[in-house]
Amino acid sequence: MSNENKVGQNLFATSKKSNKKGQYKQPIVPNELYDGIKNSISLSKERGTFRVPLEQKLEIDALLQVSTEYKYVYELLAELVFERVSTFSKSDRDKYNNILSDLKEKEIKKLERKANKSK
Repeated sequence: MSNENKVGQNLFATSKKSNKKGQYKQPIVPNELYDGIKNSISLSKERGTFRVPLEQKLEIDALLQVSTEYKYVYELLAELVFERVSTFSKSDRDKYNNILSDLKEKEIKKLERKANKSK
């Protein structure tokens, strides 16, 4: 143990003058705010695609133009998924949630590998 770490000495002080008793030190301001998990990937910001027959795409487009509630396709799809999942039995809903969780984890891992590869 070196002489610098004596008992009673403040290990966090930068110098003896700047750590006088009663002197206020400004807190360190972080460059980035901590949002929970560092470098986490949010699936809500990512985009995915799937192909549908043109007839169904046109039906969805017409539904969006008629609807006053929905402006984007993903809003309509979210409502359709919600309606369908709400009709599930408890066991089917649990199965759905487990599968959804697994798919999200796989997608996050894939996106993390892609992000690490591009660095």
